This record gives sequence, C-alpha cells and structure tokens, in this order.
Amino acid sequence: MVRIVVEGKSDRNFLKNFIDFLGFEYGDDNFVIMGNKSNLLAANNHGYTAIKQKIKIGLVDKLLFVADADSIQNDRVNGGVDKTKSALNSLINSLNVRGFADFYVNSIPGTQEGYLEGLLLSTVDSDLKRCYEEFLECSELDSKDNYKTVMEELHRLTKPNIPYDYNHPNFSELKQKLQNLFGGT
Repeated sequence: MVRIVVEGKSDRNFLKNFIDFLGFEYGDDNFVIMGNKSNLLAANNHGYTAIKQKIKIGLVDKLLFVADADSIQNDRVNGGVDKTKSALNSLINSLNVRGFADFYVNSIPGTQEGYLEGLLLSTVDSDLKRCYEEFLECSELDSKDNYKTVMEELHRLTKPNIPYDYNHPNFSELKQKLQNLFGGT
C-alpha cells in the first residue's frame, strides 16, 4: 500500500482530485495529514511512528512526501525549493525509507518559492488570474494568509466545472510521481 504524506487537508483534497483524474484507486487511508510543513519535516513526529510500524510489517511499500516550497524570506530554515528538497532528503534518511520514498515540492513554476495554490493558479488563464489579483488588491485581502484561500475560492467560483487543466505541463512532474507511486507508467 502507498502513503502520501501532506501538510494539510487542502493538499490532500487537491491530490484526491488529481488522482481521480489520473484514474488510480485510493482511499483516505492512503493519506497522512501532518498539519503543517514543520510537522511534516520532523522525523520524530508521532505521525511517523505508525508509518514506520506499517513499513516494518509490510503494509506500506511506497511513500510520497508532498510539501510546499514556501517563501525563502518568511522561512529562512526550510523556505524555498532547494532547502525544502534538502529537508525532505534528510527526513527520508532519518526515517530510513530511502529505497521506496520520493517527494514533490509545490512551487510556482519557474521560481524557487510558492505553495500548492501557486502551482494550481499557474495553470489558469493569465487574464483571469489578473482579475483575481485586482480583486484581492481592491478588497485589501491581499495578505499572505488571505491570498491562497481567496485566489483558490475565486477560481472555484468562476470555473466550477473546469477547476484546473490537469493536462497542463506544470503538472507533469507531479503526474509522473503519482504514476510511479500507484504503479502506472
């Protein structure tokens, strides 16, 4: 069985939609929600105790860690793609799961920073995204805490039937990681 370790519920929900799109079967038990990036990167987190026990008895044979790159300025320890990758490699070594674990770092394509929402919005038409950003600015909801939630909700409201283009090249790496995880090509 596979486990996908994520920061939060929105990450899990997006991955469920994407995995549905890819046509793989999964259940809620395939996901482990850690609460935030710090918890996800902490090898001594109690959430990893159960995973290690299931690995030991053969119930888990593949792991995928999914974390946001975040901002280099706001997170000087683990912020940015490179530092997040380094932290995930250290985690994989600490948990002794090198042979069957992989990771994916959410970021805005072409940058070293970002969140899942930035990846999602990178696939949205630029004119529509500009409208969202203008709304955030004039409504004064453009703080970091509001940005992710409001941008995603605006998109969900304006494009309820076609939320994101999962065939977009910005999803290629994640698509490949999920195909590897679930045994596809």
